[in-house]
Amino acid sequence: MLLLRLSLRLPLLLAWLLVGAGLGLLWRARLGRTWYDSRSGRALVRGWMARLGRILGLRVTVKGQPLSTALLVANHISWLDIPALAARVPGRFVAKAEVRHWPLLGWLAELSGTRFLRRNSLAGMRVLLEQVTRDLEAGRPCLVFPEGTSTDGSRVGPFFPALLQTAITAAVPVQCVAIRYGDGRRRDEQAPFIDDDVFVRHLLGILGRGHTRVELHFSPPLQSLGLSRHFLAARCRGWIASRLGLEAQPGAGMGQSSGNQRRPPSAATDCIGQA
Repeated sequence: MLLLRLSLRLPLLLAWLLVGAGLGLLWRARLGRTWYDSRSGRALVRGWMARLGRILGLRVTVKGQPLSTALLVANHISWLDIPALAARVPGRFVAKAEVRHWPLLGWLAELSGTRFLRRNSLAGMRVLLEQVTRDLEAGRPCLVFPEGTSTDGSRVGPFFPALLQTAITAAVPVQCVAIRYGDGRRRDEQAPFIDDDVFVRHLLGILGRGHTRVELHFSPPLQSLGLSRHFLAARCRGWIASRLGLEAQPGAGMGQSSGNQRRPPSAATDCIGQA
């Protein structure tokens, strides 16, 4: 059965990647380098990603409604997070710089407006934060993974508070997105893609299985005005951990909060409203 699925899905995937490349180049020729910010460009990306998810065997359950103008903050488990979310969130994504070097997929991500984060470059981080802030100020939603890396889904790692500063500066709300792989009773151990995993091997494993269940939980909006980035990081992390029934590790994020900042709520008491 595995070989049969691979023989059917792999050619479909390659063909769909080539279709995406052709459509992206065509839209860029018609509308310019930022074609993905146009209404037709956003619709094209979402439709293409939806079809990609079906080829990959993703079965996505959505709870809540994504906001049209917000900084969306999600936990990160797998590269599969991107097609699952991009089919439903009409905005730009921030991905680690390594994604740019993935065969064809990395080039397609760049073509469709993905921002890339160089985790060990302070100058690169500063430029990225300025870009995301401008996107938010222009009314374009952006999605970030503040953990800075992926986990196996059994925990929610520390958040980088700097990414949350973009929402405060742009004066836009924040929306949390809790991602879970599995059937609700047990965690999917094949879906996670950890940093030292081999992408092609993981891709073939996904294509060879029957399907992959994904749950996306969108929170109500959290207004960022007047809050510190550390407080926002802790609150988003707490909501995501609580929604997934996990314990958030201690700490507001990758950094220390100053003494005059508001005391972050715990995962148990913070609810950002009821979803």
